[in-house]
Amino acid sequence: MKSARNAMFLRIAFASTAIIAGAHASAQTTQPPADTQAIVAQAREAAEQLLAKPDARPERLYNAGVAMYRAGELGLARDLFEAAAGRGRADLASRSMYNRGTTRYAESLKEMQAAQQPGQASAPDSPQDTQQQVMETLERAVRELKDAVRADPTNENARANAELAHRVLKELKQQQDKQQKQQKDDQKKDDQQKQDQQKQDQQKQDQQKQDQQKQDQQKQDQQKQDQQKQDQQKQDQQKQDQQKQDQQKQDQQKQDQQKQDQQKQDQQKQDQQKQDQQKQDQQKQDQQQQQQADGKQERKPMTKQEVERLLQKIRDKEKARMQEQLERQRVRTQPAPKDW
Repeated sequence: MKSARNAMFLRIAFASTAIIAGAHASAQTTQPPADTQAIVAQAREAAEQLLAKPDARPERLYNAGVAMYRAGELGLARDLFEAAAGRGRADLASRSMYNRGTTRYAESLKEMQAAQQPGQASAPDSPQDTQQQVMETLERAVRELKDAVRADPTNENARANAELAHRVLKELKQQQDKQQKQQKDDQKKDDQQKQDQQKQDQQKQDQQKQDQQKQDQQKQDQQKQDQQKQDQQKQDQQKQDQQKQDQQKQDQQKQDQQKQDQQKQDQQKQDQQKQDQQKQDQQKQDQQQQQQADGKQERKPMTKQEVERLLQKIRDKEKARMQEQLERQRVRTQPAPKDW
């Protein structure tokens, strides 16, 4: 779009140059051939010397300006026409003003052509700068052409070219306004796109941040669950181990108690057997004593005191036997103590 606008701008400018330059034959520019460059250089030097003379005739200044214009030395030609306009008669001043305006416009177009060629050091920075420079030159050209009309109201070429230059200037201004509006719209669009992109980038960053936080939270929750599971498994294992130890302890205590009970029963059995043996021995001894006593009684009757002592001895043995039997019975019925 920008290249199309620039091409349109150049077509308008070149067309206006042909109209203005074609209105006065002496104002047409031509590039000198290579074999005449030395002659042009000599002519330029002579024109510069003529311009430096304060008493130079305006006709000579005018003719030198036309020659420099045709040789492509537009800046020097403009200065020569300006000097001729200030020193010559009304008709010559009018033509000089006309050619000065035409030269100034042609000079701006030459700079515009240079701007379109790459590698030109004197070219403006951008087509917009070139357009602005041409518009400023056009404004000066219009003023100078109007000065030519005021100097010679019968100069229809100057009037026509001034109107044409004003029309081209107006079109260029409209084009400039349109370009500025387009640039403003483009800038606004670019700013909006930039803001939208920044907003999207920010939203993307926020979403990524939220996703990362969610992942981190899920990871922490999973780690917490795994830790809780491990702790629970550890507690369950410890509980099982404790129950196993308790069961083993109870089994050991039961075995110990059973062993103690068995030992106690064995001891009681041995004691009972011993007591029974002692009782049998005592009974046997008593029987023997009784037999001996009976034998002695046959030989010699017992006195009353001897009979009482014998009966008391029998009663004491029987009482001791009964107490011992009661004690054994009490020990058997008494429950064994528990140590757990």
